[in-house]
Amino acid sequence: MIRRFLSSQLRRNVASGIVAAGLDLVVLAVSYPVYLHFLGYERLGLWFALVAVVMVAQLGNFGVTHAVTKLVAEEHGRGDLRGAQSFVLTGVLFVLTPGTVAAVAIVLFRGQILSLLRLSTEQVEVVAGLMPFIALLCVYALSVDALNGALAGMGRMDQTSLCQVLARVVLAGVSIVLLVCGFGIEGMLIATFASYVVRHAATHLLLRRLGLRVFRWSNFDLARLRRILGFGMNVFGGSLASLLLAPFNRLVLTRYAGPAAVPVLDIAFNGCARLRMLLTGGLAALMPEVSRLSARPSEDWLEPGESVSAAGGTLPASQASLRERIVTVNRRALRLILFLGVPGYALLFLLAEAGLKLWLGPTYVPALPGTFRVILVGSFLSLLAAPAFFTLLGLGRSRDTMLGHVSQSGLSVLTIAGLLVIYGTISVTGVASAVSLGCAGATLLLLLRYRWAVARLPSGTDAADGDAR
Repeated sequence: MIRRFLSSQLRRNVASGIVAAGLDLVVLAVSYPVYLHFLGYERLGLWFALVAVVMVAQLGNFGVTHAVTKLVAEEHGRGDLRGAQSFVLTGVLFVLTPGTVAAVAIVLFRGQILSLLRLSTEQVEVVAGLMPFIALLCVYALSVDALNGALAGMGRMDQTSLCQVLARVVLAGVSIVLLVCGFGIEGMLIATFASYVVRHAATHLLLRRLGLRVFRWSNFDLARLRRILGFGMNVFGGSLASLLLAPFNRLVLTRYAGPAAVPVLDIAFNGCARLRMLLTGGLAALMPEVSRLSARPSEDWLEPGESVSAAGGTLPASQASLRERIVTVNRRALRLILFLGVPGYALLFLLAEAGLKLWLGPTYVPALPGTFRVILVGSFLSLLAAPAFFTLLGLGRSRDTMLGHVSQSGLSVLTIAGLLVIYGTISVTGVASAVSLGCAGATLLLLLRYRWAVARLPSGTDAADGDAR
């Protein structure tokens, strides 16, 4: 099905995203039982709380990663490599400033951050010394993410996926070795640094092979920085809502249910996210491809001689407008999602308890199946909006995607707040229910915004009428 409507490179990008998601799921399946065996639920929960601090600091990205991907894709579509590498360096240098500010704030206010978690004296002693290193990780992670966005913008989502899988394997491999050697949470931190170093090196080498010489000071351009921020601020608004949700959930659980409840939510949430990525991992390639085609509307992403659907029948690829191409790709992607997703998700829902017991063995806890099933429902609902989400980004409608993130996080936070007001506390199942409700609201909004945006693109028949006149 993919071969019918994607060009060879886009087909490779989509396929690589799916394969990467599958490998990522395998790594997750192998690593979590090991983490739980050596750390237990409480210490693993403390590590996830530290990771939540990194996630909050990533708000300093200001949407630069997605902006770099889109704008580099446009320059690549025009054949302007100098413009592309200017966007890359400008974006990377910009994120260093807010990243540094976030790192300094983490170091200065680490006592207040830890007090919010209501940790015991022993738990504070475990994590307090790691906070300066967490701050350094925040700065480095921002720059690596921006650089990785450039590789996607060059149309090589296959290589981007390779870098991400390689980093994930390094993270799991190094952390497991260090845990076996008795390093504890410190080993998780070292492994995380190692994964980013490997991802950075691989991305830089691949960009050089594509002809980009990024790190030249002459590439910095204030005019291009304004364009990056113009697109990125809307993405930032969505990221602000989305990134704050996961740390918010973790901090709420740490405060009201204890650190041991955090891994339960994290295992369920990350497991569902990786399963979702099996179908949507490749669809991320739609964003840079649509951006490239928007810059060069006469170029086709279909195979030579192929046709696409239009209101009046079908159009050959040479006459198809961007609207027909987008509608066709989204329709087929949705069919693929339904064909594979419905039976797959139904099977996982039914076998959740048995599968989790088999996977986690002695570290299994009874709260996991119910939490997993609740989040699984929300994951499937959000899956339906994935093609629309990436298409909207490619069309430059980052404000629409921001609204999707805001609606998802807003509904989740309001639900959690309501449960806290009513009951005075909250369980891991309550947080999971709030997450799924947010996914449902975001899906509805994104599908409506996609239909509105596509309806305003010129169609192939419009172009033909214009030529006749």
